[in-house]
Amino acid sequence: DVLLLDLLFCGVNTLPLVPRLRAANARMRIVIHSGYDIDALAASALEGGAVAVIPKGGDPDELIAAIRRVALAEPPPASLPRCHAQ
Repeated sequence: DVLLLDLLFCGVNTLPLVPRLRAANARMRIVIHSGYDIDALAASALEGGAVAVIPKGGDPDELIAAIRRVALAEPPPASLPRCHAQ
């Protein structure tokens, strides 16, 4: 299972949900997708249980490739700009 989670959804910071979602489903692989400064968010997101933090605004094909790799338990491609992964 892969969940693509926008950092700010309907005005709500979703980062605190990551540990709760992981506790509810340990197999779930959470990818944070954000238009905000992902360099500042990455450590918190990864510590909370996300497996990757991917910036918005990139090539949609690269995002799809990154999600597929996460689903296969592989790290997102290094070519994805400013991507952080565990």
